[in-house]
This record gives sequence, C-alpha cells and structure tokens, in this order.
Amino acid sequence: MVVRTQCQGRRVTGLYIGAKNVRRNFPKHTAAVEFELGHLHIHCQLAPGFWKDHPEIRDKRLCDWLDFKLYRERKRRIPLPLMLVQSGRNVFRLRPIALPPVSASDTGTLRAHVHPHSRSVA
Repeated sequence: MVVRTQCQGRRVTGLYIGAKNVRRNFPKHTAAVEFELGHLHIHCQLAPGFWKDHPEIRDKRLCDWLDFKLYRERKRRIPLPLMLVQSGRNVFRLRPIALPPVSASDTGTLRAHVHPHSRSVA
C-alpha cells in the first residue's frame, strides 16, 4: 500500500496511512503495529482515531528515523510517498517509491511505481 510522510515546518510528524488503506489492511481491534526498519524494530501504538478520522501513525522514534533516512539531505520537508509492505501479522516494512517523471502534456493520473530492484529504506 502507498502511504506518505507527514511534515510540519521542519519536522516529520507522522506517517499518513489513509482511510482506504486502514479499512483494507488493519484489523479494527489492533492496538499497535511494528515496523521492521533494517535492524531496528519500532513498536507503534495506534490512536483510537486511527480507524475514524485520523488514519495516521505518530510515533517519535518512527518520525526521527524517517527524518534521518529521508530528509537529512533535503532542505524542505514535503510529504514523500512510501510503500508500506506487510511482512507479518501487524508487522510492516517501508520501501522507497520511484515516481515516474511528469510532463505538462500528461493528462493521466500519477501512479506510484515500486522499482523492481528497490529494497527497504532501512
């Protein structure tokens, strides 16, 4: 599933999952998820609003990791798409997405593509 980082000013504030992704991929009574980020494993609690109006994961350790891995060489903190891949029960990995170039004449919708040789962001 495609998700994106959330940023506010110069800070990464979370990972936006999206309402459709939540309904399809997260059992309603799940209290937490785990991220496998290379050798690092981060256990994140899911807020009660996760299934309602806030389909996002906010965890300081996850945000610090995203900031270091994705934004350390970028001056602007803009939302970046990532592929969230389930690797176990309530366990996920993050993978980078290669976005195709967009031209002014392109009237189709922008679709995210995972590079066939891409590995986890970890």
